[in-house]
Amino acid sequence: EHEIDPKEEKKRFKRYWLYVRKGLKPNTHKWDAYLWLVRSYIENKQYDKAQTVLDLIEFDEHFPKKFQGTESALYADYYIKQDNFSPALVNLEEAASNTKKKFTKARILFATAQIYTEMGNNLKAIEKYTQLLKINISYELEFTARINRALLYGGVEGGRDAIRKELAKMLKDKKNKEYNDQIYYAIANLDQKEGNIPQAI
Repeated sequence: EHEIDPKEEKKRFKRYWLYVRKGLKPNTHKWDAYLWLVRSYIENKQYDKAQTVLDLIEFDEHFPKKFQGTESALYADYYIKQDNFSPALVNLEEAASNTKKKFTKARILFATAQIYTEMGNNLKAIEKYTQLLKINISYELEFTARINRALLYGGVEGGRDAIRKELAKMLKDKKNKEYNDQIYYAIANLDQKEGNIPQAI
């Protein structure tokens, strides 16, 4: 909220860096500090500093295996924030394979599907949404994944009948009542792609 003297900021950074480098033994706290430092740099668009810390982590032989999924996800975020999607996808794939927590893995797959959509690779995006739906996840995330997949199927030949059946089944499910607008939108999207404009309307 207040302007900070650059010299004072530099001193603070030096103190924090010494704390991270020397003040902690090679345990989880040290690596947590590194990873949070990277997150902070990325959020503040200080990409050079983020890259420096990421490189430091990557080439440290003591870096714990259990944090590799988080590191890969941070690398992906680093690239995504700079609209560099190809290396982001590589890191997201690594993050997914190195992550055991279901919710975290589902979020990574969701992000991967979104990037494939952004790049115009609908088939790959559909594949990722399908993988996500095989994980036992929160209903909200599952619902959104199903809708997004249905919207993508609208632009892909084949498989539309199966998606129509799935959407019709979702309409009948009482717990989807508040989401019916999204389901009808997905069905209308399919109709439009097939050239049935009156039905889409």
